[in-house]
Amino acid sequence: MLRIHFLNVGHGDCTIIEFPSGRLAMVDINNSRVLDEKSLREVASELNLEALALVESTASLRTVIAKAYEIPLTDPVDYYEDRWKTNTLFRFVCTHPDMDHLTGLYRLHEELVSIQNFWDSKHSFTQDESSFKGSLYDVRDWRTYQELRTSTSDPKVLKLERFAEGEFYSDDGIEILAPTTELIELAESKRDKNTASYVLLVKHGKTRVILGGDASKDVWQDIVSACSSKIENVSILKASHHGRDSGFFEDAVKIMKPGCTVVSVGKKPETDASNKYKKYSGSVWSTRWKGNIVFDCDKDGSIKATTQYDR
Repeated sequence: MLRIHFLNVGHGDCTIIEFPSGRLAMVDINNSRVLDEKSLREVASELNLEALALVESTASLRTVIAKAYEIPLTDPVDYYEDRWKTNTLFRFVCTHPDMDHLTGLYRLHEELVSIQNFWDSKHSFTQDESSFKGSLYDVRDWRTYQELRTSTSDPKVLKLERFAEGEFYSDDGIEILAPTTELIELAESKRDKNTASYVLLVKHGKTRVILGGDASKDVWQDIVSACSSKIENVSILKASHHGRDSGFFEDAVKIMKPGCTVVSVGKKPETDASNKYKKYSGSVWSTRWKGNIVFDCDKDGSIKATTQYDR
């Protein structure tokens, strides 16, 4: 059985995959636990509590909405430690180097597990460490990322592109749909990390899962042009870029026709594309409302979903 965990990590991504081989993979990590003021007001609005906008006290607003929105965020390191009694992680995939896909990497690697295989693309994006001063992000996560991606032996670093094949990831049913050398070059010319994002297809018999990272429309357009048959009739789609319109490409979603689209998000983006996904998806679920979402996938294509909350 293939089991996929989409964790409720706020505005960011973390997906953990248990393969039938027994190997474990983590795709991205984020351990944010804070809902900002804008998120709180958006929750109030979606719960038809518009009157709360009249509350003058920010503390009162937070207290009231906290009672209405009791979905604590998940720390991926704690989640991993609670469920898998092992100090090794076979595969970590960094879809692209944005901090909401890297936060918690330091603790994961230094305090909990030894990563055996580290996936990263051949990009040359850098980040000024001075930008972390006063930031919500920890510079140690960025340093750990740099350390891991330049490793020469432990972990083994794989910088894979479309249609790459290898014993272990091919055996696990993983196919790389993006990036390509051309997409990485385009990403660097546009200074857009999302255009260098991994897009992965995971197959288990008739079950087909696509993890879209933060892939931009340029990426999806390229996939449709080069390998549209690879994305036909998808069982589960992890929506790109937290369900934003910038990650939605109608031609691709129309081909995929996902049985379920999962949006990993802490707050509803201003350019939310959920209604666009609903046009072609059997259902659209958000970690913001469902909490952690786990799919048990059989080879015959049948899928059982378990959500942390029924909302």
